[in-house]
Amino acid sequence: MDQAAYSIGVFNSHCERSTLICNLSHKVVLELGPGDSISTAIIAASYGASSTLIDSGNFASKDLTPYLQLESLSAISI
Repeated sequence: MDQAAYSIGVFNSHCERSTLICNLSHKVVLELGPGDSISTAIIAASYGASSTLIDSGNFASKDLTPYLQLESLSAISI
């Protein structure tokens, strides 16, 4: 659960530093090098955005548990 909260915090921090202020409805979020997590895609969807995550390999975790926790936390926190 801590990693989910951290991911949401980082995403929100990026939004706050931009002019978007997380008004992402009908926008596309691009993440280069997401590594082992697709958290950005889940968080972006909770703001109404679609997303494209690009990496040099297939690194994303196949374990759904962290993503389900993130989805649950995103619905509460955002």
